Amino acid sequence: MAFAEFSSSAELIKHYKRVRARIFPRVPPTIRQPAKVEIKALALPAPVAIDAPAPVAPPDPGPFIPPLPVTPAMLRKETPYPSVDLIKRVVSHHYQIALVDLVSARRTKEIVEPRQVAMWLARSMTPSSLPVIGRKFGNRDHTTVLHAFNKIEHRRLSNPEFSDLLDALQATIMGVHQWQ
Repeated sequence: MAFAEFSSSAELIKHYKRVRARIFPRVPPTIRQPAKVEIKALALPAPVAIDAPAPVAPPDPGPFIPPLPVTPAMLRKETPYPSVDLIKRVVSHHYQIALVDLVSARRTKEIVEPRQVAMWLARSMTPSSLPVIGRKFGNRDHTTVLHAFNKIEHRRLSNPEFSDLLDALQATIMGVHQWQ
């Protein structure tokens, strides 16, 4: 579609009027005029006096009892499960590694085991899906979380000491969660 160039505003206005007339054709005068409508007054019956009952006083509310004070704990959303961030903090504290190492791309043995343990705990203690847990651990794929869960679960079933460690971590997380 080519654009027309105008040398003056008068040409632009003339072009505008032609285009408008083409898009919105003129309506014949018979249609344009409003229809004549006769409005008749409605005959209403005369108002009737009604004996209204005497107004009733509201019941006495009794002595004023002030509402209980609202505490921050009342406003906090109580959830029966801990957050993934709390799990990461407890695991990083237990293994004595930095919290950022759990979400980093490093794959050393000192980092991988705590990360997999934290993923196992997040999967077993929260209703979060595998993709959500993966995003919490440095945008990892859900299959990485599933692999970590399966690996830790196999180790937990075959090693009683490791199972005790996981139980202790779960108890610590739930203890911290109750006091948050």
